[in-house]
Amino acid sequence: MAVITSAGTGDSNTGGTWTGGVVPDATSDVQILNTHTITLDTTHTWNSLDLQSGGTLDGDGNELTIDGEDGGGHAVELNGAISGTDTDITATTAATSKMDLIPSSGSIRNLTINASGNINQWIGNTTISGDLIVTAGTIQPYSAGNTLTVTGDVSIASGGTLGGNSGSGAMSMGSLTIADGGTYSATSGTTTIDKEHSGGFAWKNEETDGTAFVHNDGTVLFASTFDTHIQESSFYNLTLNGNADARQIIWRDATGNLLTIANDLTVTRGVFFRNTVTDTLTVTRDVSVGATGTMGDGGESGANNFGSLTIASGGTYVATSGTTTLTDGGANGDANQALYGEGTFTHNNGTLTFNGSKKRIPNGGTFYNVTVNGEIDTDGIFAYTSTLLPQGIMPDGTTGQYYFSVLGTLQINNDEFRPYNADKIYVHNLIIGDGTGSANSAKFDMSEADTFNGTVFVDNVTINSDGQLLFGDAHETSATVGSSALNIYGAFRNLGGSVDIV
Repeated sequence: MAVITSAGTGDSNTGGTWTGGVVPDATSDVQILNTHTITLDTTHTWNSLDLQSGGTLDGDGNELTIDGEDGGGHAVELNGAISGTDTDITATTAATSKMDLIPSSGSIRNLTINASGNINQWIGNTTISGDLIVTAGTIQPYSAGNTLTVTGDVSIASGGTLGGNSGSGAMSMGSLTIADGGTYSATSGTTTIDKEHSGGFAWKNEETDGTAFVHNDGTVLFASTFDTHIQESSFYNLTLNGNADARQIIWRDATGNLLTIANDLTVTRGVFFRNTVTDTLTVTRDVSVGATGTMGDGGESGANNFGSLTIASGGTYVATSGTTTLTDGGANGDANQALYGEGTFTHNNGTLTFNGSKKRIPNGGTFYNVTVNGEIDTDGIFAYTSTLLPQGIMPDGTTGQYYFSVLGTLQINNDEFRPYNADKIYVHNLIIGDGTGSANSAKFDMSEADTFNGTVFVDNVTINSDGQLLFGDAHETSATVGSSALNIYGAFRNLGGSVDIV
């Protein structure tokens, strides 16, 4: 390949601009020297570009194609300045070519990678002021910590790949579209999405085989300040941080897969809900709703399956009218806390189910149906700390910070429910056991072991053969209505269970 250097400032298609008077072509390794400004006055194809310190390249709205690399393995080296806002580069370079895309000032507007089967590597922390289009081939960081910022849209076509190489640096882009057959191999750090594509999606995965997005245990952060559509089936960590009015709407991916988050979901600000209201949302570990965040919109009926749930003061969780299931602890950093917070839990006439062995829940709040399916040998589930809104309401209409209300049914299966720190509890229908377990394997426990000194109000009680109702601490003998430890207003049915005063 011939090395052609700039002879001075001038237009790219003028012979006098270059040493030897030869306009560079697809076989040329082009060097733009210190103090020289080259303006692309037409479309060019060069083998490589070396923009040296002190030199300047002005794209002038024309596209530069690089289809090779120099003797050092570099396709593009930008150590000088990019002038203006309209320099576009298309790289169709050789395998393992390196691209230093960090000019001393300015930035490339649009970058297109069209190198079928080849791997291009960006060096350093790179900014693209327009769009990144990966038509074919791979672009990945040269070093794991290299970052990439794309102000506009990122599009990955079939056969194209962005990322890989065990990258851990931050990635930031306006929007992301992955065509069927394309791949985004995310950084293990954070990928930030802060805009929406003209097609209406901030993130659109058009895959049909489940391989388009590789999360690499990283975090995807949506920071849009307006309504955002997200089409994807699998994240590792997902964080939503728009403004207070922004609505992030999750859609199924092109195959109809339901959304699964392998680690944590954090709704810091804005509103997060699903487009298909009957879909299931699964978050393996913790869900956190921040002080200006809202999860759910009241119209969803599909299941929510979480590890744990934290609702910060000011935040709102609008439950599905189906079932919200908590299977683990970890809320508020406490491995034993399945549900925690000072925010608002809107029950939406749905069911809150505890399936794990983690014990702690708020000692105040209002719920509709609550089902406890934990493990009787792990000390049960008990009202321990924090109080959710709205405050619990008692049969006489009074509310209080440490009042816990179940307006539908509290069903205890193979576990123990203990009021512990709650002042008052109201349960419309209390069902202890389901008749399938061993004796006393389901318990509603007000015994003195928990130092419970509050009051329980129940409309109806059913104790099945595996159920046990325990109460004590000397308060149950009061003759004054409403002051007893346990007050039952309706039916009391004991179907072979036990009632124990301790």
